[in-house]
Amino acid sequence: NLQLELMIQKIRMAETEFVLQNKIFALNNLKDLFESGNTSHFSSFCSQRLLESSITPESARAQRQFITFLDKNWPNLNVQDIDYSFIVQFDSRLREKYSANTVKRFHKDMRKFLNLAINYKLFKMDDDPYRRFKVPAWKNKHEFLFRQDVDKLLNLDLSNFDHFRLYRDAFVFSCFTGLRFSDLKALSVNNFQIRDEKLFLHVKENEKTGSEIFLRLSEMFDGLPGQIIQPYIDRAAGKSIWPRTLINSHFNGQLKVLQEMAGIQTKLTIHLARHTFGTLYAKETGSIFEVMRAMSIKSYKTAQVYINLSGMI
Repeated sequence: NLQLELMIQKIRMAETEFVLQNKIFALNNLKDLFESGNTSHFSSFCSQRLLESSITPESARAQRQFITFLDKNWPNLNVQDIDYSFIVQFDSRLREKYSANTVKRFHKDMRKFLNLAINYKLFKMDDDPYRRFKVPAWKNKHEFLFRQDVDKLLNLDLSNFDHFRLYRDAFVFSCFTGLRFSDLKALSVNNFQIRDEKLFLHVKENEKTGSEIFLRLSEMFDGLPGQIIQPYIDRAAGKSIWPRTLINSHFNGQLKVLQEMAGIQTKLTIHLARHTFGTLYAKETGSIFEVMRAMSIKSYKTAQVYINLSGMI
């Protein structure tokens, strides 16, 4: 479906280019469009490279978002138009609309496709604007939920809203374990062990860094993470813990509704859950080493952020 969508989008963009030039888009142009990788229209070039790539569907969706952003703001952008002044404008437009993480990701995508354009001899290495442009530092503001906000979610009456129960439970479980979304959605029954009647979570290699995760669920936050996940372990039809696939963008949409239902002011996102865990666990343990171990953090500086935030609770 994604490949078909990209092909249709590519045809539409090419047809628009011909109309703007008062030309007729004929069958031979369509043939040339897919046989040639050397189109100078930048988003068409990006779409073609994305079609040829073997990245995961989630990564493809993220890069599709980048291409859509280009089409919306600069529909007639050619590779040769991308210079230092354009990248400054690109950065400014991004910061008006997106968070720090998305701004960094879009710059990363831009660099990737420019490097591909260089490989295809559509762009000169000496003209690469990122040789001069450095993405300005953006001081991240780590937001988190206070424990009473997490309790509001836990206490929601979802008896008439079963559809939201999965997303509420997965989000709160992440608030109590610090799992990144990639590890959360990949959980299987094999990741859970019972020793001496206590429930443990063991991930041999997390999706992002390959580090090991080992959490004593029965001993954390009065055993709440174990209580949340146990029904899913008991009901798991196959290896996967979750009854259906978790998709990041859809997940955040459900969280928006849950936020309104619970009357929480802070915007709920799946990444917020990890910051919430780091802060609450730093408060519970008072140990930077426990925070680093539980969250697979190797930097004292990163872990110290959570220690500092815990002082606000």
